Parts: sequence; C-alpha cells; structure tokens
Amino acid sequence: MVLKKIGQFLGNVTGTVTGEPIKFIGKALNNEYIEQIGEGVKKATKQTKHTRVKRYGVAEMKCVNRLFMFSILIAISLILNFVSPSTAIAKKPEVYKSVFQPNEEFSFIATTTKGNKVKLIFRKNKVFYTTFIMENNLDEKIVKKLTIQLDKKKTVSIKNNKFYVGNKLYTGKIKTKETKLYPISGKAHTYFNGKISKGKIKNGAEYTVSYDATFAG
Repeated sequence: MVLKKIGQFLGNVTGTVTGEPIKFIGKALNNEYIEQIGEGVKKATKQTKHTRVKRYGVAEMKCVNRLFMFSILIAISLILNFVSPSTAIAKKPEVYKSVFQPNEEFSFIATTTKGNKVKLIFRKNKVFYTTFIMENNLDEKIVKKLTIQLDKKKTVSIKNNKFYVGNKLYTGKIKTKETKLYPISGKAHTYFNGKISKGKIKNGAEYTVSYDATFAG
C-alpha cells in the first residue's frame, strides 16, 4: 500500500515536471501537436510510475527517474530541431535592403489610408502605382493622389509626382508603416525609410524583413 502511494506520488510529480514543459513549448510555438505530446507524456508517466514501483524499490526508482528525465530532455531537443524555423522562438530575421539611386527606377511597397497595399514606382520624375505588389510592375497607373500610412500613425500624400503633407511640399524624414507580405511559407514585412526634400526622395531604402520567408517565383 505504501509503495503504491509512493508510485502515485512519483508519477504525479514526474508527469507534471516532464509533461508540462513540452506543453509549454507547444503553446509558445503555437503548435497543437507538441501540446498533445506533452499531455500524453504527462499521463503516460503517471501510469508508468504507478506500475513500476510494484516491481522495484524506491532506490531503483530514483535511477529510473533520472534516465527518464534524460530521455525527455532528448525528446524536447528533437522536437525543437524538427520545428519549422519560421515558428522557432527568437528566430533572427534576415533583412534585405533596396537602396534608392538618383536617376534610376526605384520602388517600394506601402499601405494606403484605405488599407490597400500598393507598389509605388518612381521613374523619370513620375510616380506610378500598382496593386500587384509582388509581380513585375503589372497594371501600372500614374498617381493622381494617394495617401499612404507612415510610422507612428502619421500620413503623407503623393500628388503631382511629389510628397505632400496637407498642401505643402514635404521635407524631412520618412518611414512608412510596416506592410505585411504573404509569402508561400514563413513571414515577412517591408517598409521604406529615408529622407524627402521638397517633395522628392533624396535618399533612403526599402527594407524587407524575412522570417524564413519563401516567395513564389
């Protein structure tokens, strides 16, 4: 009877210690499959300890517990290695930079105040736009008036091929709001950061931040 109670106690403690971390990892990675593994380990451990204590003494059980805990650590390591890098904890992103060059075609993706994603194309002192943001400049139209979202809930308008704030030509720093992209796998977003002088881009770059993103084509 005493051994049975000891077995139940060891099973409950070890089951919680081994099962809960795996469930925690599953929740952190938003992976229901790993959460289910954790719950399964927790239940199986309780049942296993209850059975084994009938066959072995308490001293032997300590050795079994150590081996069991070691195997669980290996299992957790394997789980983390097989998790997709796009969902791994603290995954360092890759940053791609497209730098503005005067007298050369330049483009960046932005979000309008209406919530639409557009690609702005700057070519020969004119500004075009297209809603085909990931394709090669399809269905281009010249910008008549377009207002895009900036960082910190600010906005800037483009009209007459120049940047305006209100009715005044804009001069100053500019950083667009991060625009979420939709790759085949992984995650990514993009933004433009630079300087505008008298309504025209003086310098800057488009930054695309990729979390193991894969794009079509």
